[in-house]
Amino acid sequence: RMTVPAAVFALQRVLFLQLRSWMNAQAVGALVGLGQQATALLAGISAMAVTMSKLNSTKRTSKNKTKQKIDFFTVSHNQYL
Repeated sequence: RMTVPAAVFALQRVLFLQLRSWMNAQAVGALVGLGQQATALLAGISAMAVTMSKLNSTKRTSKNKTKQKIDFFTVSHNQYL
């Protein structure tokens, strides 16, 4: 037969283990979400860098050429819609 403190301790242990496994699952989910967000952000940054370099090169080559308008928002976000 268990004493009361031992029973309380056992219950706490079970709850703690449950909580910890749940927290681990949450953390993994959060990390996956963050990874996806970071990937999207990096893709957006690289798209913006490409856009900027294209705009700069068009400025350098000739100012009277019709500049290619690049809608950065559509470029970066079409992949994730």
